[in-house]
Amino acid sequence: MSGFLSLQYFRGDTVYVWHYRDSDELARLKYFTYLRYLVERDTAGLLDRLEEDGAFGCWTYEFPGSKTCSRDLLDSVNELLFLERHLSILEASHLRILDIGAGYGRLAHRGAEAIKSLELYTCVDSVSPPVRVVPLPETVELRQGEFDLALNVHSFSECPLAAIEWWMSLLVKLHVPRLFLVPNEQNGFLSIEEDGTRRDYLPTIEASGYRCVVEEWAFDDPAVREAVGISDRFCLFELEA
Repeated sequence: MSGFLSLQYFRGDTVYVWHYRDSDELARLKYFTYLRYLVERDTAGLLDRLEEDGAFGCWTYEFPGSKTCSRDLLDSVNELLFLERHLSILEASHLRILDIGAGYGRLAHRGAEAIKSLELYTCVDSVSPPVRVVPLPETVELRQGEFDLALNVHSFSECPLAAIEWWMSLLVKLHVPRLFLVPNEQNGFLSIEEDGTRRDYLPTIEASGYRCVVEEWAFDDPAVREAVGISDRFCLFELEA
């Protein structure tokens, strides 16, 4: 890992966290457009409540009349606002979340600050084989009914189909009623296999009993979508009874 990533700057521009790779002037314009888009839609006041400290190399921008912002902060606010619109998570009582492929915990950090009655936020991710950890005397066993919501932000699109099938079987076993999914693709849901091929994993989700009940562009304004260069989709699945 040290060959391509410095842990001192893991929130900077890295192989797994991309910022805008343009001139500084153009990047500032994109961030400003992103920020103004959210200001107009932030009915929950998240931009006022959440802070960006720029730690660990995070790229930040400041504009007159606005607080310091970053891609980390803006993406998180956009995702949380989607979940608030459809699930009212910010005021939910004793909400329990399972974040699959949580990375360095971007959304977990923001969610823990924003959700008033958050009871549990569990992050899970793959671990590189060379990584060694101190064994714990007891490992936590996930139990059925322990989570209200599962999140997968740009993770399944970077997994082989076999891994996605495993995760979906776990969600069924745990009886997680809802799944928030952000794929990398503008259309469809594609895995990445070891040989570089892509496979449709939507049938795997549906075979697990989940149905897409909401699908929205991350930016509902196509002009903003083009200006910031982000064509993400926010998809909400529910487990059928």
